[in-house]
Amino acid sequence: MNKTSIEDIVEKVLIALQNDVHVNVIRQTLAVDGFAPNKIEVIIRWAFKKLENIQKIYHIYKWSLVLHNSSSYDLGVCLFGFRDNEEQKIKTTPIVSINGRIIKTKNSTYFLEDADPEYMKWVLTKNIDFDPNNPIVLE
Repeated sequence: MNKTSIEDIVEKVLIALQNDVHVNVIRQTLAVDGFAPNKIEVIIRWAFKKLENIQKIYHIYKWSLVLHNSSSYDLGVCLFGFRDNEEQKIKTTPIVSINGRIIKTKNSTYFLEDADPEYMKWVLTKNIDFDPNNPIVLE
């Protein structure tokens, strides 16, 4: 496949991401189209990078999930972790949508990097299924 056709595919993936098509649907579609798993991940990462140039997407490191809990009526789930190069952990506003590793909160959009190791230990002790491509599942 030539460079132009890969760029066209990345543009289509970018449009799908902007329209909140879940990243797993994109992965499945690319797999059906015959792309190898490693190439699919490269295409998706490339599309995420382009998306970052269109809208500000923060990267959050050593993250965990916490309750918002500002009042007894607002029990939304938030991210707690290091945003970009900041030295102090932040707690986000409640999560409003999840698309694979892209998380939208009331105020910002985040790309999940590695979770906090202590949080991961807790997840394992609770026998919670963890998919690194879809690390957060809220019911």
